[in-house]
Amino acid sequence: MNLILADEPQIALAISTGAAYEVWFQVELGILLRKANIQFARELPYSAPYASWKLDTAVQDTDGIHAIEIKVESATNAGRALATALHMDAVKVANYTTTNGGNLTRWVVAIAYSGEAKTALQQIAANDPKKMSGYLEGAHKAIGILLQVVQ
Repeated sequence: MNLILADEPQIALAISTGAAYEVWFQVELGILLRKANIQFARELPYSAPYASWKLDTAVQDTDGIHAIEIKVESATNAGRALATALHMDAVKVANYTTTNGGNLTRWVVAIAYSGEAKTALQQIAANDPKKMSGYLEGAHKAIGILLQVVQ
């Protein structure tokens, strides 16, 4: 999360273009992770019966493998719709498995820029009965990030 927050000005600038920044963010996150000497891969296939699905990002570090679905607020999921899209990705990543063995942690990362979407993410974190969600805003308050562990 700190890597993402440190890149807040760049992320906010990308969001302001209105372009396909969810894919851009996957690449940007990969660059940040590689600079931190953390292994990273994009668009990995799910196992059957979900073989047509692709995992946005996988990260491997000393804690194991982290399967990550990413949701970035856009024109198609603006405001509270981001919360619905986040929930759908949480259901999706819960089905991700790996054959590599070791510890597997599943995550959903959501990035919001509008006040409505930031409020929705804050509410998800505050109302999470399992306390598996955390919400942070960047120093410039340009973006809000929800990180949710999915079991």
